[in-house]
Amino acid sequence: MTIDDTPPAHVHLVDSFQHGWQKLNLIYEHEPPGEMPEAEMPFHMVVIAQGDFHCDVCVEGTWRSVDYAKGGIAILPASELFPRTLIDREVPLLELFLHPTINDPQNPLQLEPQWNIRDPLVEQMGLSLQQELLFAGAAGAAYADSMAIALSTHLHHRYGQRRFPAPRGKLAQWQVKQLRDYIQANLAGDLTIDRLATLVQLSPGYFATLFKRTFGNTPYQYVLQCRMQRAQELLRASDLPIVQIADRVGFQTQSHFTRLFRQQVGMTPRQYRQI
Repeated sequence: MTIDDTPPAHVHLVDSFQHGWQKLNLIYEHEPPGEMPEAEMPFHMVVIAQGDFHCDVCVEGTWRSVDYAKGGIAILPASELFPRTLIDREVPLLELFLHPTINDPQNPLQLEPQWNIRDPLVEQMGLSLQQELLFAGAAGAAYADSMAIALSTHLHHRYGQRRFPAPRGKLAQWQVKQLRDYIQANLAGDLTIDRLATLVQLSPGYFATLFKRTFGNTPYQYVLQCRMQRAQELLRASDLPIVQIADRVGFQTQSHFTRLFRQQVGMTPRQYRQI
């Protein structure tokens, strides 16, 4: 494709969004060759290939090649960005969109991404929903709702992310211990929510909710407190320059460290060392 070429438009042959389906939606389209950009989605997306094609997918900055045959399935969780994807030819795709809170608003469905699996039950569900939409349109919403429950349950058992359910809406004890140990051992590192969530096998959004319920603070606030406690220990027990202490507790600049230290402790690191 040259810079002046206009990419071919998507052809939605069937689209349940236009018919007011709620809990589960479906699009059957002809995906044109070329690039599908990275995007955020509020739904879990199940893509069922209706033809053979090759694609390259950029996942966390790394490109991977995938060859699909008819019936091949990809599962893209709502907790993650839809990745940048390059497709080598026009291909018919059957796409299912499932809301994460379909079964339990307080306990969202968490899925592991799948890139090229075979699952005859999911494929048959998709084809049945396509037929319902073709023949019933808006009247097929009730059928789609019942299928949404069945599909959600199947996906949870086969591809669910949370292998260890958190009791009573909080993190499990093993998760709490693993997080505490990891944070204390890596205060100088990049303690992002994504990294911590991956450590305990949760999606970032669900992890953040459970973390605050368990610790009483957001992950950012908790990590900051741990860093300030370690900084106070180093200021009391060592003669290390303040810039080195800042580095050891995860701050790239002394000025940033000093500003947050003063906010948390009520005085500058230098003043704290002198008391």
